[in-house]
Amino acid sequence: MGKGNDEQSLLRSLSGMFEAGDIILGDAFFPTYLFLAEMLEKGVDILMEQYGARRRTTDFRRGVSLGKRDHIIESSKPIRKPDWIDQASFDALPDIIS
Repeated sequence: MGKGNDEQSLLRSLSGMFEAGDIILGDAFFPTYLFLAEMLEKGVDILMEQYGARRRTTDFRRGVSLGKRDHIIESSKPIRKPDWIDQASFDALPDIIS
């Protein structure tokens, strides 16, 4: 990691191809806060398993239940800014997305 050739870097390099009305279907590795925020801003719908689901980190008592193992949750902006995003872009991101 860190060399720009990991899955997250490759996904970021493709993010410009998505546009409003597109639907992304992905596995549990992809739904990072920054990627989700960017896609939501563009009007792209996303269906992905929650990152960390193998540890059963979802508290199904919170958020909105849509059915068994189908849940809408809120995600908070990370405290630390990743190196690959500039400060102004990071500051412009919402504090919470759902």
